[in-house]
Amino acid sequence: MLTASKMMKFVNTFEKHRQEPNISLEEYTKGLRLQLGEEIKNCKKIYLDTNYWLELRNVILGRQENKNFVKLLELLHNGVEAGKLICPISDENFYEVCYSQTLQLSALRPAL
Repeated sequence: MLTASKMMKFVNTFEKHRQEPNISLEEYTKGLRLQLGEEIKNCKKIYLDTNYWLELRNVILGRQENKNFVKLLELLHNGVEAGKLICPISDENFYEVCYSQTLQLSALRPAL
């Protein structure tokens, strides 16, 4: 199961790099990809449309009360926590979800 602590192994690698200066960046990233592939190979992959990402974000922010989206978020969260599924997101979708949120917050600032 891919947990937050396992994810931090991918982030906190400074000491590992100091101990293995002979490993190239290409070799290192290839190893990471293989390791990640092993971690998620048995997980069901659920690809969400951008609109679903936006609606799920709105549930988290308390701006969406549609019971279907609330239930979907709960089911996805439980599946991810149980290590049974992952919801891959493209960098374009990730940017759009974050960027549209920034625009909405920016629009509110003058009113505050």
